[in-house]
Amino acid sequence: MTENNLDFWTKLRFEITNSGILGAYCDWIEPKCYYFQMKPTIVEGNIGFLASDVNEYKFKLTIDEKLDDSNEVEAIHLNHWTIEENSLGFNGNTFGIRLIRNLNDV
Repeated sequence: MTENNLDFWTKLRFEITNSGILGAYCDWIEPKCYYFQMKPTIVEGNIGFLASDVNEYKFKLTIDEKLDDSNEVEAIHLNHWTIEENSLGFNGNTFGIRLIRNLNDV
């Protein structure tokens, strides 16, 4: 895992935790499948939360941009992106996250 990778996924975990959506700490995100070269780019995998116990779910990260590889995902600086609040939450057993570029960065 590259330093950029760690930074992106760690920062995303903190953003999810700080959203307060579950009242739990987002402990890990494990990307497994990347769907590139389409808009939006999609990453799927597993996500874990710590509350009174550990809960693991599937996650689907939608990035409103066409990216070519995982290095481009890892290079995303979250201060230029916003987690769309309406997208953050569960659809069945899958936790959805959608990143949209900040309007002032377009």
